[in-house]
Amino acid sequence: TLQQKGLIDVYSRINIARNRLVLAGSEFELRSINFQTTKHVSAFTDHSDGFSFIMGDADDTAEGSYADAALKTYHSVDMLNPYILRYHDSFQMINAISRYHTMGIVFHSDALLFPEIKEMSFFKPKDHPAIRYQGVVIAGEKMDNSRLFLTYLVSEEAKHIFKTFGFDPV
Repeated sequence: TLQQKGLIDVYSRINIARNRLVLAGSEFELRSINFQTTKHVSAFTDHSDGFSFIMGDADDTAEGSYADAALKTYHSVDMLNPYILRYHDSFQMINAISRYHTMGIVFHSDALLFPEIKEMSFFKPKDHPAIRYQGVVIAGEKMDNSRLFLTYLVSEEAKHIFKTFGFDPV
């Protein structure tokens, strides 16, 4: 939208980092789950009564739209739909996974921030659209400073910081 409105320097757009989707569970709910072979909700829980599967709302969160795409890849939407609780905020999702001792789909970078949840499995990059973080210079008076900042974001120092927080630098 910004590009269409002529508000950015289109030649400045760069990929900075990538992220991954993970199936995360509370430290009490650790299972080995393979979405390729899982066809019944019993793979996720011993008791479907009261079971919840946590995801972001696809209209409000990036996690939700990527998670929806991943579940569609594995034809798991219909199986999990009755159990899905959708949240509008990633921190609410993490708290719900921990509090309800259940599982859900979150970004790898978010899961690393909370020791009370554990990553159970990673989704393959081909399972959903690429999760990319880009930088761009907004047109205006401070373009030179913005270009310097973009240069920093792809420096070795910044790449190390991104890795520390669970991102995959480009």
